[in-house]
Parts: sequence; C-alpha cells; structure tokens
Amino acid sequence: FMGCAASRSSATCTSSQIAGYGGAAPRVLVLCALVGAQLIFSGFHVLSAIGLRELAPSIFSLLRLLIAMPAMFALAVCHDGWVMPPLRLQPLLCFLGLTGVGGSMGLGIAGMYYTSAINLAISQPLQPVLTAFLTVALKIERVSAGKCAGIAISAAGCVALVALGGGIEGGGRPWRSPLLGDLLLLCNCVGMALYLLLQKPALRELPTFTLTAWVLAWGLLPMAVWCAVDQRRGGVAGLLAPLANASSLAWGCAAYGGLMASGVAYVLVNFGVRHVGATTAASFVPLQPFFSAALSALVLEELPTPGQALGGAAIVVGMYFVTFASEAAGSGAAPRLSTSASKVVLLPEDEESVMLPAACKRSDGR
Repeated sequence: FMGCAASRSSATCTSSQIAGYGGAAPRVLVLCALVGAQLIFSGFHVLSAIGLRELAPSIFSLLRLLIAMPAMFALAVCHDGWVMPPLRLQPLLCFLGLTGVGGSMGLGIAGMYYTSAINLAISQPLQPVLTAFLTVALKIERVSAGKCAGIAISAAGCVALVALGGGIEGGGRPWRSPLLGDLLLLCNCVGMALYLLLQKPALRELPTFTLTAWVLAWGLLPMAVWCAVDQRRGGVAGLLAPLANASSLAWGCAAYGGLMASGVAYVLVNFGVRHVGATTAASFVPLQPFFSAALSALVLEELPTPGQALGGAAIVVGMYFVTFASEAAGSGAAPRLSTSASKVVLLPEDEESVMLPAACKRSDGR
C-alpha cells in the first residue's frame, strides 16, 4: 500500500502492488482458503458449547472479540503497514462491523444459547440462499443457474445431514426459547449475507488484513452495548466475576474463537470473496454441518450415521456445481489480471466495473 501510494505520480502500479488488492490467485488456493474457513467455524461450534457452560453469551462474545481485534491489528500492521481507511469508507466499515461482527458473531452465539448447536447447523445453509437472493435484488452479481442449483443441492444435503443423521448436541446450554433462538439465527444469516456482499467496495481499496482489523474494531461497539445492557444489574463486578471464575478450558474456547474464528477465518473469507465473488464464497457455508459432524465424532465421540454421510455427499455435489459446473456453463469467473509492458489492469469477465485503488490512479483521475 505504501509503495503503491508513493508512486501516485506514475500512470500505473506494478503487478506486485496491485496483487495486494485483488490480483489473480491460484484457484486451488482460493478454494482451500474457503474450505479452511468453514472448518474453523465448525470447530468453534463445538468449542463454544463448552465455553457457554461457564460464560454468558454477551460476555463470551465480547471476550472473543477483545482477543481477536488486537491480534488482527498486529497482523495487519506487520503485513500491510499502517493503513488508515479514508473517511468515505468509515460508514461502510461501521456497517460491516454491525452486520459481520454484531449481526453474525453475536447473534449466532445468542441463537445457539437459546436453542442448540443443531439449530445453528440447520440455519447455516440460509446464508448462501440469502446471499444469492440479495445479489439479484441489489444487482451486485450475476447468479447463474449452475450456482443456484449448487446452492439448492448443498442446502438439501445440509437438511438431510441434520434431519436424518442428528447433529451436535447443545450440551450445557439451556433450551429457554426455541422461537427466539431461531429468529436470532435467522438474523445471523442475514447479517453474514450482507457482510459478504457489502465488503466488496472496501476490498477494492484496502488489503484483506487491514479490512478485517477495522471491521472487528467497529464491531466492538455493538458487542460492548450488548454486554453492558445484559450485565447492567451486576455492574462491573457482574462482568468480571464470571471471567475470574472461568476455567482455563473456557478461556481456551474464547481464545480459539477470537484468534481463529474471528480472525483467521474472516481473513480467508475476505480472500475468497475478493477472487471468486460473494455468492461462490457463501456456497461453502453448507460445509459447516458436515465438518461439525466429523469434529463431533472426534471430540464428543459421536459417530456419524448413514444419514450424515448422505447429507455430506449431497453437500459436496452441490459445492461442485457451484464452483466448477457454473464456470463450464459460461456463467462468468472472477476478475483476471492482464499484463503488458506498460501497465497492469484488472479485466472483469462480465460487465461489472472494477475499481482500482485510488492510490493507483493518476492525479488527473484517469
């Protein structure tokens, strides 16, 4: 970023400079990043069931974020240097923090607390469905028949996985209000869908690590408000006492959520959205119940059933349709790099405009 900014007087940026903002990446690397993100999220589903036995959802969510934010800022500074987003991007970053952190992280944990992990697993396929709907409604991306078919197959596989094979038990979490919990999980999916879609303008101007760090910073505001309202009767003592009495296992679960689920996984998702678009990135979400079933067998000693195997197979088939069959049908691909002796530009496969970072434009605006 600094090197690119230093060359504003020149007409173009080098390929290494532009690569940090969305240059071409090997497709296998992008797919591995998206699969890895879902594996991290699935691990958090299992571990959060343990952490919520000792900590309230608001305290657990805030602790998770307080661990994630400084770690992500340190990583962003080491990798990208200190990058201050322009003022015109701050409202967007604030909204991303509200939807991606407050709406997705906070509501997901609260919904799981009031229902169970099995309800959380059922709700996750709503994310790609809602993302595909919003891309069409807002005219952000073109959704092909192949992508829609893949999303539908993946969602059907997820339903079969849960309905026929059971799921992860919500051990230790009270079943207080299933209806309220399901509504919170629905809002969780809407928040994640909006986060996947609306981060694209910021991804064109900010490096991935920097964007994730600032989104976490803005997300601290709704989390702090939620925690203050939830713990208003106990005051500061009501907030600190559970933390002091929490076991090392509960702290470890929160640390995993902060460093991995709130940090590394979000970086991987942002990386995937940059290269393959929001709809394709969201289509990997149905992998979460599949991974959760496998982790449940390893950690909780719950063996997968034939129904789980059937659902997992359908999820993989749906993922294949989304990532490969849609491209074979000519649905359009991610932006590619075109290089010449004098300049490097991003060429979109469809008619969607691609905006280069302001630092990479000439002073006359061209």
